[in-house]
Amino acid sequence: MGLSQSFNADLTFHTDFAQVEADQEVVNLSRFSLFFPEKRQFFTESAGIFDYGQATGATGGPGLLTLFYSRRIGLRDGQEVPILAGARVTGRAGHTTVGAMNIETDAATATGTGAPLPRANYTIARVKRDIFSRSSIGAMVLNRTGGGLANNGTAGVDGVFTFGKHLDVMALGARTFTPDRPGRDWAGAMKAKWTSDRFETGVGYLDIAEKFNAEMGFVPRTDIRNVTGQAAWTPRPKWRGVRQLRFNIDTSYYENHAGRKESAGTGYDFTLTQQSSASLGVSLDTHYDYLDEDWLTSGGRIALGGYRWNTLRLRYSSNQARRVYGSLTAEDGGYYNGDKRSYQAEFSFLPLETLLVENFYRRNRVVLPVTGAYTTNVLSTRISYSFTPALFLKSFVQYNDQTRTASANVLLWFIYRPGSDLYVVYNQGWETDAPGPQNLRTRGRSIAVKLTYWLSR
Repeated sequence: MGLSQSFNADLTFHTDFAQVEADQEVVNLSRFSLFFPEKRQFFTESAGIFDYGQATGATGGPGLLTLFYSRRIGLRDGQEVPILAGARVTGRAGHTTVGAMNIETDAATATGTGAPLPRANYTIARVKRDIFSRSSIGAMVLNRTGGGLANNGTAGVDGVFTFGKHLDVMALGARTFTPDRPGRDWAGAMKAKWTSDRFETGVGYLDIAEKFNAEMGFVPRTDIRNVTGQAAWTPRPKWRGVRQLRFNIDTSYYENHAGRKESAGTGYDFTLTQQSSASLGVSLDTHYDYLDEDWLTSGGRIALGGYRWNTLRLRYSSNQARRVYGSLTAEDGGYYNGDKRSYQAEFSFLPLETLLVENFYRRNRVVLPVTGAYTTNVLSTRISYSFTPALFLKSFVQYNDQTRTASANVLLWFIYRPGSDLYVVYNQGWETDAPGPQNLRTRGRSIAVKLTYWLSR
């Protein structure tokens, strides 16, 4: 609802996210947590106001220092936690943008262990002020109480400064407050990037202390110093059918605060983009990773120590704007003291203006000298059909042989009046001990009906 011409308030009670599509199944072959995008509408609306710490490396990405990651609210260890109520206020006054949010989650019981998950409260406040022509400075404060854990708070300041047409500089600093983790609880980052149509280059520095504990953020690594660098040449040759070439190199180096090298890598990449927007690329990546203890992976154990390996990657992508789209990526190289070969394919087609079919497949083949070889496969198909502009049907089916699970999510969405919706959602999961549909066993199913109604003045 509108508080004024510049400020809006959003309220939610006993929030249900039944219509939200399941996450894409993935196999994590790294030692660190994966970043999954937010899909819940209450959190995606006005999400840009709460951005902080994004793209802290020289090459962008979700970054290693994201103070607010909304999936920490209402989700815990992969389990959904009920949201009792929430409120959000966002707006702009002159050159200042403001956002504030408070969410209360209900008590729950952990699936599997049966452990209690007490109520928790989450507060986020963000302010950002535009300065000069295209620069800004800002601050963010976050606080979590309850949840059966010690209270946790985070505070940070950031700034983005643009100089001329080509140079952007970002800097930020943050500190966390956790009673049982005092000292060495700070983090900071700086990044500079120069971009033009033919050249680009960037450098970045990230420092996260050992006890930095941003529980409402996404910070997969602590006790690190990270230096990054990137440079690219992007000429536009007058070759028939060719729009642009891209020669890129990026490098990253990590060490802990004791000065020990933790990991490093350099990527060499060449991409050719055609006038049709199709692209062809080849890259070579070098890797180094140090394990300070034995690592038990999904397919075996890798002993502590330092490891070096290389990966060669080939990829092709057609024009996504056409009725038929496809992409293929093939990788071959090492994996710690073993080898890894991966393939990824995407294929989508639009046989009718109202029907879209999307398919995804990822295969990994890992060979380790002690524990042997293992293979992982992930498949998914999404089918979307519009009966009318107000009636929409979507199904999303996935299979992951690493977790030996399959799932189906079917959504019927009817917009019966502007701003008012009817959702009918069916979910079913299966387990399997062996490949093939004949081995599937139902592990759960549910159906939900959700009605929303827009109250207008």
